[in-house]
This record gives sequence, structure tokens and C-alpha cells, in this order.
Amino acid sequence: MHTEFLNPYNFIPLPKKKATAYVADKDIHTGVIEYSITTRSPLFIPNTSSDKAFACDVKDHGCYDFYSYTELSADRTYEEEYHEPVIPGSELRGMLRSVYETLTDSCMGVLNEDKYPVMRMTEAYKAGLLKRQPDGSFKLVKAEDYSLKNKSLLAGKNTVEGAEVSLELLERFLSTDDNQSKKGYLIKGMPDGSLKRKRNWHIFIPEKMFSPILTEQDIDRLKGVLGAYQSEPKATESYKEYQEQLNIFLKGKGNTYFPVYYSFVPRTVEEKLLETSDNEKNDSQQDDIEKYYLYLAPACFTKELSIHSIKDLAGELTPCKTEMKRCPGCDLFGMLGEDNEQASASKIRFSDAYIWEKKDVTSYFDPIITLETLGSPRMNNVEFYLSRPKGATFWNYDYYVSDNTIMLEKATLRGRKYYWHQRNKELPKNIKQDKLNKTIRPVSSGNIFSGRLFFDGITGKQLNQLLWILNGGNEEEQPKSGRLAYKLGMGKPLGMGSVELKVIKLLERKITLNNDSISYTFKEERPVIPMYEEVGFSSAIKNDFFIISSLDATKGKLVTYPIVKKQLGEPMGEGFKWFVANHSGGFLSRERMKRYKALPAIKGVGMLPIYQEKKKNSNDTQGTGHLDESQESNQTKGNESKIQRGQAIMCMLTADAFKNSNGEDFLAYVDCDKSKGIIFGLPKAFKKGTQVKAMVNSIKENGFRGTYQK
Repeated sequence: MHTEFLNPYNFIPLPKKKATAYVADKDIHTGVIEYSITTRSPLFIPNTSSDKAFACDVKDHGCYDFYSYTELSADRTYEEEYHEPVIPGSELRGMLRSVYETLTDSCMGVLNEDKYPVMRMTEAYKAGLLKRQPDGSFKLVKAEDYSLKNKSLLAGKNTVEGAEVSLELLERFLSTDDNQSKKGYLIKGMPDGSLKRKRNWHIFIPEKMFSPILTEQDIDRLKGVLGAYQSEPKATESYKEYQEQLNIFLKGKGNTYFPVYYSFVPRTVEEKLLETSDNEKNDSQQDDIEKYYLYLAPACFTKELSIHSIKDLAGELTPCKTEMKRCPGCDLFGMLGEDNEQASASKIRFSDAYIWEKKDVTSYFDPIITLETLGSPRMNNVEFYLSRPKGATFWNYDYYVSDNTIMLEKATLRGRKYYWHQRNKELPKNIKQDKLNKTIRPVSSGNIFSGRLFFDGITGKQLNQLLWILNGGNEEEQPKSGRLAYKLGMGKPLGMGSVELKVIKLLERKITLNNDSISYTFKEERPVIPMYEEVGFSSAIKNDFFIISSLDATKGKLVTYPIVKKQLGEPMGEGFKWFVANHSGGFLSRERMKRYKALPAIKGVGMLPIYQEKKKNSNDTQGTGHLDESQESNQTKGNESKIQRGQAIMCMLTADAFKNSNGEDFLAYVDCDKSKGIIFGLPKAFKKGTQVKAMVNSIKENGFRGTYQK
């Protein structure tokens, strides 16, 4: 029985500094390299002229044949008709540029620079209101949050998101001070990924002004969170009404206030801001307030848009913008630059690749098969995509936690993503068709294609580098774990797309001058493939590149997306369950949230544990952080010796109690003389410093969970 798994991908670390283009010399070469491409696992590149190439009963399910020069008709299917497969030169170019950029410490030519990663947070956000100022700017107002269980009280009234509600109408149900505002603002919300309304609505009542004035970036991040919800499958309508009413408010129309949830990091800044706003000392005291991040959202438990974009995190390794500062990759493959004046042409061109040995066309293919669902990159899985800061128990794109202290520091990207090869892996049969997966006809393992790379005016160093890559390295330096290969086409996480390259011949153009006339001839050579160090590749990443590019490095290992124990042997799906088991914190503060395991470095082909998913605690409405009993005991490091399950203890609230995500129950962070934790079921909103009695229900790595006892 497997107890560990190998994630289908890992990352080759980024260089500390981007390399610059090589200095031009007089050793210039022009010609063509002919090379072979041998499939070492099933390969698939779609012919996109038809997404209904095979019979399908599921609407919006894509069925694709392998790429060929045949224009397929959308009016018929092709189960019994075969076309000679072709590998487009554009696919080969993309694969080899990625390898070249890695080996030469170049920029990341393909990068979604403007993306801001989104993560799910388990700390409860607080109730607030955006207040429109006379000059059109916005401030944040702290609010009292009242749960409206009886929606019929608003019958016949305006109930759109942000609607102003008269508290006189609700005075029998809300206990308010005479000095409080007599107006509140309605927020209805919507559960994550669901089109069903929450059971309870909430009314936010203005309480206290914050400063400073909200920035345009603060508002944009709120819009980004809404967009993140709507980008989820089957959730395009999520928070649609909230977004519409927010846009109206931001344009200066409607009420002066609009409801929002907020969170300060670190939380201590909130108290300082409240102190400064008491005396309207917004400008004079801002320099005394430590650096902080402010997050806005439409829900108490929410997705959170990071402060830093991918561009911020990548630094100088973003795609080159100017010709004067181009990297080796952009110098050889070309670049778009900031504008046409900064663009530079490619010095190389890839032909399409064709079958090397002609035979019966049906023999090139594996049977038609439906693949498991392939998801897009999930950068919210920071255990994989980010380096773990030294000593960090929790980390994300904006900060990390060490010794229960938040350190505001932007993250370090793990590196360039590479997929492990999976020789002899059989694709699962009988996968059901749905809207998210695809049915394909792949080229089988063992087929050989031939392609050509044309080069014009490159240096001898660049030529040797291309020869090394197109030959899969020098045969004398191949690792023990198998020859080097690369990944091409679709289905890489499933083991598809492994291809091995070999140089067949080199043709160089020679220019001669005879009797005042110029003649061109081509000289055919069987080139000597240089060693890795001889061509000037990066020494820092050699070991990682050789290991993850080795054909047989994963032999005998279970390669799969993250899974929990009950998913063993099943098609890949619901990978989030592993990440849930790898976290803890629940309603605890950011300082006390945990991530247990991070993706190990490539060195040694590091594995990860298969967790036993545990039933959700009745009090754990977020369903976070569940390990099996043995794993939990290993993580708790002695908490059992301090307090025990079923024990009644006295605690003190370390922060004001707050409502859970359903607005039906109060909970609070607490300290006792033996441990720290969180308790549920408070009958009313206790304040910080209140002493209460609690029953311990469970022991966690970072404390305990319990219920309030009268």
C-alpha cells in the first residue's frame, strides 16, 4: 500500500540574476539541423478544426483528433478515419525555448505578469462599510454586524445589496444604543461557488472611522476577489448583484455607505488607525504607523487577492522589454518588447515534424480515450508554487508567519515548472465524459518523427547549445536514471508527452568568392555533441534539470496529483482534499494557521505523504486541517500532556467574539494556563478579557478546540 506520492511536477529554481545576451563575435553560422523526435509515452496535440471529431453524448464535451493537415468537418465524426500525424513547429519551438531559457538563466518568456494570485483564507474578516467622501474618495468604517434571520421583516422594502435599512423597523430585534446611527446597510452575500443565497442576511451599522483614505489599488483588489469567484466553474453568477451595486456606489450614486468585509495584516495596525482617527490626526500620525496590508472582500470567510502580482514576484525575470537588456533566450528566439522599436526577430525557425518511417497510418495511434480532468495551474497552492521561508509555519504571496509573528515580505517563486516523465504508465480507462475533460486519439509511444531547425547568423556558442538540447545532451553524461527527454503537448501530468530528441545531421552554409561572384554551398556534418559545461549552461541548476528530465527517474514511484488515502486507485480529482489535510487553523488568526508539508526540492525525487482524510468536526464549519490520528499525534508535539479531550477548563478571551460564517453562532480565541485555542457556542458576543469555562473537544497542533460551558 502506497503511503507517499510524487507530485507530477516540480520546479527548477530561478537564477538570482538574469543573464544578458552573449557578446557577438566573428564566429557566425547559418544552416539547418535535422533531428529526430521519438515518443516515449503517448503524445497528443489537437487538431482544433473540429471539437466533435468523435461521437459524444455530453454537451460541451470536446472530442479531438491528433493534429494533421486535414481540415476536419464539424458535421461528421472520424472514429474509423485516420490522418497522418504532424507535430507543428510552433509546439516544438515553445518546448525548446522553455528548455533553453532554463539552461541559460534567461527570462521567463511566457509569464502572466498581470495576474494576482488568489487564495482561500480561514481567518474571519470583520464587518465594515465603505464611506464615500465629498471629494469622491473612500474611507473604511468599522461596523456592527447584525444577523437578520427573519427576512420577512424587509418584505416590501428595498433588498438589493447595500440597501439602506431603517433600524426603527427592526428595533424589536436589534438592541442598539441611542447614540448609534439609525441606519444600517444590507449585505446578503453568496456562498463560495454556489448560486444559493445564504440563510441569513446581515445589516452593517456604521461604528467608527478608519484612516487613511482607501487607495485605488484597495478597490481594485476587491473587484479582483469578485472576479475570482466568478471565474470558478458553474459560478459565473456568484456575487453578481453585489458587484453591480458596488459599481453603482463607486460611480458616486446611491447611498453614502456600502457594506464590505475587511482584514488588516498585521491586526495590531487596526487599533493604531482607530486611535489616530479619534482625533482626526490622519496625516500627522501616518508615518508612525507600521507598514500593513488591507484586504477587502464580499464575505466573512473569503478568497483573498494577493497584494503582489506575478510581475512583482518575478522581478527582472519577467519577459524582456528592451533590446539593449535582452537575455540569451530573447536574443536567439526573438522578443516582442515594449513596442515595435524594441522587438527583435528570431534567429531560428522550426519546421513541422513528420513521421520518419511511413507505414500503415492506423499503427501510429493508440485507441480513442477520454482523459481525466486536467486543471489549470492553481497558484493558490502555495506549498508547491512558493519557496518556504526559513522557520515559517505559514506563508503566502504577501507575508509569512514565524513564532506566531507576521512578517510582511513578498514571496519567492519556486522556479520554472517541469513535469516528471512516467514511462510505461497506462492511462485509466472508462473515464466518464463531462464538460471539463476531453476525448482524444493520441499518437502511441515509440513513433519517430523528424524535424528541422533553421538558423541564421548565430554564434558558435549558440550553435553548440542548440546541438546539445536537440540531442538530449552528450551521451557520455546521461544520468543513471535514464536518458534525457522533454515534455510536449497535452496531458503532461498524466504521463503523456515525453519525447526524446537526437541530432541526425548538421548542414552549414558556406560562402565562397570565385572570380568576383559569390556562391553558396552546404556542407553536411555529423557534429560532435559538446558536454554540458562546455556550452556555457548554468551550473547551478544542472543537477535538478538532469534529474527531472531523466526518463526513468520516477520508476517504482506513485506519480499523481495530491490525494488522500481514500482516493488511491481512483481517477485524479478533488486534489483540494490533500491541501485541506495539509493545513490547520480553522477560525484561528493568521498568526496561528499552519501549513505542514511543502513540495520538496527535485534533488532526491522527494515524496509527499498520503493523508488519511478525517471526518469534519461538527464545530469546524470551514472543514480545514484534518490529519489522521497517527499523523495528528506526530504533529501535536505534546499538547495531549497539557490538556485532554473532554476536560473542562477556564479560559480568557484574547479577542472579541465573532459570528461564524452562517451568522448563527459566536466563537472566540482564548488562552488558558496550559494552551491556546478557540471555543464555539457562546450565547452572545463576549468581549476581550472575559473569562469563560469551556469543554475541550479536540487537540490540535496549534492548540485546542472546545465548546462554551454554562
